[in-house]
Amino acid sequence: MRWSNVDLDLGYVLFPDSKNDDPQRIPLITQALDILKDMRQYANDDWVFSSRSGSKSGHVEDLHRLWYAMLKWAGIEDLRFHDLRRIFGSYQAITGASLHIIGKALGDKTSAATNVYSRLTMDLIRDSIQHGADKMLEFVGLNADE
Repeated sequence: MRWSNVDLDLGYVLFPDSKNDDPQRIPLITQALDILKDMRQYANDDWVFSSRSGSKSGHVEDLHRLWYAMLKWAGIEDLRFHDLRRIFGSYQAITGASLHIIGKALGDKTSAATNVYSRLTMDLIRDSIQHGADKMLEFVGLNADE
């Protein structure tokens, strides 16, 4: 990720070459913006995650060692980085985000990839159906409890 692809004023990162070959503009949440603004003060090149190990590219290329070191430090076993993506999508669904928004946030190219979260939105769908039915009954002069 290059600093030239990060817009701290508008709050997004542009990934010109994503996994699905389409450029992706990812909005940044407040916490990420705060971290990136702090990092930007100390940046000495165009890479957001510069490599001090002397890699040929000049930036961090492989997070596996760092990921497993963090898991060990935290006492967490058997957690894949991709699991965080699934957990995030699940919480979006549980809190009422539409499958379309979840798919956009996760960068899913097809709705089929996002449908895994649909089972988590059943309570929201039930509540919406109930609310609609109550309003219909109210309109025709019936109490929802009748």
